[in-house]
Amino acid sequence: MKKRLVSMLLALAMCMGLAVPAVAVDVNSSSTVASELSVSANEIDMSMPYHYSKTFLENGQEVTIGVRYEPAAQTRSGSKSDPASEGVWTSYYNSPILSMSYKYDLEKSGSHWKVSNARDHRYSAIGYSTSNPSLKIARSISTASFPAEINASVQYTLITDLLFTSTGVVNTTVSDDGIVTVSWN
Repeated sequence: MKKRLVSMLLALAMCMGLAVPAVAVDVNSSSTVASELSVSANEIDMSMPYHYSKTFLENGQEVTIGVRYEPAAQTRSGSKSDPASEGVWTSYYNSPILSMSYKYDLEKSGSHWKVSNARDHRYSAIGYSTSNPSLKIARSISTASFPAEINASVQYTLITDLLFTSTGVVNTTVSDDGIVTVSWN
């Protein structure tokens, strides 16, 4: 009886050990398909907080991407409406296993949009180690042909299987028309 119990426990442990990498690989197998959302910065009241998120089902798991705007505290001396540069924008991605976010400034510059001051790149992973984080502004000012762009990435490595590595990327673009697009890939 004791041998049978030990055999069952060993079999269960082996199955669990093999199941974790299989689930982790499945979660990231959609890394070539981007989830994205778009909002118009021209239609947002910059004196009020704004939050928009979208939830997707990827490989049976709910993932959420979003964008948030928090206006700066107003002073009592003025009654002007605050431009977008007087607040903080945040783009983010959340799943049950992986998450990433970063903050930046966004302002209208003539007929173009300008992103600046990319900061506070945060990321976490359950069951993965993280390395090589990167947060950079790829293009600071939008043009008629190309959007302003911020890229954040981090490399995730499955802890139980150091051979499986993937890179998660949260990308934010702002077109000349003021369309803010956040995507995960």
